[in-house]
Amino acid sequence: MPRHGEGDDRLGMFEYQPPAVLNQANPTQNEWYDILPPTDNVRVYSIAVNIEDTNEDIEVRVTVDGEVSLGAQVGTAHSTAYFIITVPEPITRTGTLQYTIIAEFIRNKVFVVEGHTVQVEVRKTSAVGVGNLTGIVLYGVLTRI
Repeated sequence: MPRHGEGDDRLGMFEYQPPAVLNQANPTQNEWYDILPPTDNVRVYSIAVNIEDTNEDIEVRVTVDGEVSLGAQVGTAHSTAYFIITVPEPITRTGTLQYTIIAEFIRNKVFVVEGHTVQVEVRKTSAVGVGNLTGIVLYGVLTRI
């Protein structure tokens, strides 16, 4: 399928897809796991991650058209969902990924990023326990109408 604007004049829309999910038992320290493998013509609406251990450090990596954004590591609490939001950083003039919990997520904007190719990964960077590492990405794929 040609990329939007490449030889196809039909209008496009982002068609909602079944959520991309990860449920990794016994995750290996410092190994990246795909929540959303590299996918073409994507708009990501939201990302959430969790690990079933306390004080485990996790990190999310979002790659859009070859540009990598890393979220700062977060020390987790058992069975707590962490949502990813984008925040502009005026001092360094970059966009950053930050983690937030549900109450703060509701007050913040929805995470939206789109690109020709998008990938979302997560890893644990500590080795406290062996609890499942989970994640979900809500997204749409550009289709012609």
